[in-house]
Formats: sequence, structure tokens, C-alpha cells
Amino acid sequence: MGILFIDFTKAFDTVPHNMLLQKLYDLGVRGDIWLWLKHYLTERRQFVRINGSDSDKQLIPHGVPQGSVLGPTLFSLFTNGLPKAVRSAETYLYADDTTIFFVAETIDARTNTLNSVLEEFKKWCHRNSLVPHPEKCKAKLMQRQQFTGPIQALHLGNNIINWTTSERLLRVQVEHKMTWSKHAANVAKSFASKLSLLRRRGFSPGGNWRTFT
Repeated sequence: MGILFIDFTKAFDTVPHNMLLQKLYDLGVRGDIWLWLKHYLTERRQFVRINGSDSDKQLIPHGVPQGSVLGPTLFSLFTNGLPKAVRSAETYLYADDTTIFFVAETIDARTNTLNSVLEEFKKWCHRNSLVPHPEKCKAKLMQRQQFTGPIQALHLGNNIINWTTSERLLRVQVEHKMTWSKHAANVAKSFASKLSLLRRRGFSPGGNWRTFT
């Protein structure tokens, strides 16, 4: 199996309002709700304050508000067409976390397909004014057996995508040999850290509690 872990550069900040509103309209979001979303997104302005002096206010034509309930939903709707654009593999989206995978028997077949996927992905990004982050994108070959020899380089435009043997996906550490050792170690480490914090605040596993804030 070949997997790509995709990362966008400032994903929520780069969504063009005009393209998002058109996509929402095409998806059937129309009438008053469409107008409400238009007013919600557009006419936002920003300025910079340095030592008490403010710059001129500039219109913001891109981006969905971060930290909002609607932000991830609007971004998901904007990228809704990516799975159809990437025909060489399966694409799964969760907000700005994008994972693309497929199954092939040989290493050469996997690397060739991964490069085809990256080309399709690059074209989709260009059409939708999103910018991938090549340094944070990762590729992985999933198999239990060891393999030797050089592996074909993966290209996203003029950039090379790095190979990885272990990557975090929705808080699960996925290893290339399909074992759970690193994920289990991370869970144990996190549990020990939180237990230590609770003890410092007065909690005892034996059931003795003190009031703390």
C-alpha cells in the first residue's frame, strides 16, 4: 500500500471567498442561507498596530474564520471535489487533514502511482488556489517485509516529498510495518505525564482527593 499525508500552507487562510461561495451555490446552498454566508465571509478587514499606530484597513478576500464552528465545515465543503480529481487513488478528508492511499503489489508500481497522484493533486490545488506544503507532506510504503534498493523520488512540482516510516494520523501513530508499538508507547507516555500532573495537584490513585483548581 502507498499512502500520502497531505498538508496545505495556511489552509484555512487561503480559501478564496468567491470560489467558496460559487461551490456552495453549486452544492445547493442558495437563498437566504447563501446570502448569510456571503455576509459572514466577505467585507472583513484587518489592520496592523505597532507602537500605538494603526495601518490602513485592508479587505480580506481569502480565508474562513479560524476557531469558529463553521470554519472546518466550510473548508471541507471547499475541498469536497478533491476525491474526484484524484482518480489514481482513494482520498479521505477530515477538515484540513487529507490522506490519499491505494494498493499495488510492487514498490515500483506504488512509487509510480504516488507520482501520478501528486500530479493530479497539484493540478487540483492550482485550479482551487490552494498551496500545498511540500516540506510537511509525507509519503509512506506500508508492508511488513523488508525491501532493499533505492526508492524512486516523489515530486510535487519542483519539490521532493519525503518518505516516512511512522506518521501521526488523527492522533493515531501509523507505522509502515502495521504494528502498534509506537502508538502504544505514545499513549503510555501521555498517560504517565497526565497522571504525574494530577499527583502534583493533589490526586492519589488510592482515592485521596484534595480540592484544587
